[in-house]
Amino acid sequence: MFPSQTTDDVTKLEIREASPTHFLMKVESFSFLGKNGIHKYESGEFRAGEHKWRLIIHPNEDKTGIDSDYLSVFLAISDTTSLPSSWEVNAVFSFFLFNQISCNYLYSLGRTRRFLPMKQDWGISKFMSKKILMDPSNGFLMDNNCVFGAEVFIVEKSAVFESLSPKNVTVPLAQMGEFAPSSIFSFPMKKNVTVPYQRVWEISNFSKLGDVWTSEEFVVGGYKWIVSVYPKGRNICEGLCLAVYIVETLFY
Repeated sequence: MFPSQTTDDVTKLEIREASPTHFLMKVESFSFLGKNGIHKYESGEFRAGEHKWRLIIHPNEDKTGIDSDYLSVFLAISDTTSLPSSWEVNAVFSFFLFNQISCNYLYSLGRTRRFLPMKQDWGISKFMSKKILMDPSNGFLMDNNCVFGAEVFIVEKSAVFESLSPKNVTVPLAQMGEFAPSSIFSFPMKKNVTVPYQRVWEISNFSKLGDVWTSEEFVVGGYKWIVSVYPKGRNICEGLCLAVYIVETLFY
């Protein structure tokens, strides 16, 4: 297993026998790129999932231009002129490097990213250490040649949507704990509630709070609510973690 790094942390590259599904690119005379100061190379276009893509290699440094000890590999969506102005493409992609000794591929596990007009490329800033790549005994660079590859699978927006609403839901008393009323009840949600509610509270001197902090009352969906924060936890988690509750004030 050869360690690699992403922009933020260390990851691992896996090994497989099968070649990449969508694209292979042989780089002849890899040292030519470095000797001639070529910091970025873009492949020709290839098609995957009804879109065109390019593989981008930064042979002399990571994409930031800071770390020269690593090779960067990125995927860029290409030829977006036919897409609507607010286009987005969600894709799962992997990068490959052929091992010419063992005749298999080192590859990155598939990562899911959203390609947008303002963000048209994603990848691994530190795909492989140049020290590992340049060592012929590792099999990736032989006779100054190496082979890169890519797979791209589109995440289609065809998921089935299901909504669980409190409308006409009967809640057994045993499941309500201290918030249980005197009898079993049901509470229908008010109609025409389509916009999610967002609210931010700033809690000053958090370390000096007592057992519980309670927000002011607010209204969502025709009901009144509060947020309760227990800095030291609550019930079986007391002393172990932070506890946060949202409570319908009918039961508060």
